[in-house]
Amino acid sequence: MTLWATAIVYGIPNELFWELTHEEVTAVLKQVAQQERQANLRAGLIAAVIVNSHRKKGARLLQPEDFVKGPRRHMSIEEATRHMDSWAHGINKAVEQHDPTLQPRRDKASA
Repeated sequence: MTLWATAIVYGIPNELFWELTHEEVTAVLKQVAQQERQANLRAGLIAAVIVNSHRKKGARLLQPEDFVKGPRRHMSIEEATRHMDSWAHGINKAVEQHDPTLQPRRDKASA
């Protein structure tokens, strides 16, 4: 039902949807997404021109892509693990700086 709902939202008529194969519907949706991205880049171009015409000397020149969201990318398990380890290390360091008498806990089994 999700594919059907997406197809309807993007303008594929209900009758046509049921006549198309999954691959055909997917191809149409990819084409619609590409057209939408092109329209967003045109809007980003306008925004970049406006911002760049008022930027301070030495400031970075912005590009249309700076105003357009890219495809969503999810973290890999390894990236998420590194991120959480870094976060935990920062929290532990902050706690130790707040109260230096705190020592890391040790399990009785490992002692």
